[in-house]
Amino acid sequence: MSSTTSVVKPDRAWLTQLADHLEDLGLQPAETQLTTLDAGIAALQAARAKALTEFESTCGHQAYGCKTIGGWVRLHLNRSHRGGSRLVRTARLLPQLQLVRESYAAGRICSDHVDVFCAGVNKCGLDAVRTHEATLVELAESGSAHELAQALDALADLVDPDRDETAVKQLADRYFHASRVGDLYAVSGLIDPDAGEALQIAVEALAKPVESDTRTRNQRMADAACELITRGINAEHLPTWAAAAHREPHRHPRHPPEPPRLG
Repeated sequence: MSSTTSVVKPDRAWLTQLADHLEDLGLQPAETQLTTLDAGIAALQAARAKALTEFESTCGHQAYGCKTIGGWVRLHLNRSHRGGSRLVRTARLLPQLQLVRESYAAGRICSDHVDVFCAGVNKCGLDAVRTHEATLVELAESGSAHELAQALDALADLVDPDRDETAVKQLADRYFHASRVGDLYAVSGLIDPDAGEALQIAVEALAKPVESDTRTRNQRMADAACELITRGINAEHLPTWAAAAHREPHRHPRHPPEPPRLG
């Protein structure tokens, strides 16, 4: 069987040894089990990120017919597009933040903290995070991901005092456009990032393939978006003017509510 069609199987002997360790851990008090398991999960996730980095560096995914490491992760680790991208992003970031990587591998911080560091690099820039990495890691090891996020937000304000104003200006460019193209509709737009992230999560959740599903991923995503729209239209808490437009599709509201004003 060629590598392009083979299924990569886990090392069952190693998993058996792990199961033995877990059985031994079960003899410890529950609180010890919880803290040990939490630290162990973080250490395993850090090891997975390291392995993923090494796999990508050798272009190992190409031997399985995958053009990108993200494609390999989605196919062989059964991740969604979003979940796969998250794994790849983490794997690529950790080698650039030595203290974060060491703390993660030791189980002193968890994946929530690492996600915040990834977002912080986007907000502050890698150089700024590196400059304050020791302080930030110390905070992460003793505090929550929320506290770490607050610290990185404060750092972002120092690095770019005008970032809030920039964000407001970018939000002013939001738009939505739909136009008929033959028997279909073409849709495009720019929306609030929180709404966009929520939309992506919801669509991907609805787009999971069902048994004997022959649709492509793009087709499943499009169908999921349509289903989400239908659910929203049928929701009881829709604004009155929108509900009226749905009940009488050929009559449009003359004065729909104005969008919220920024600033």
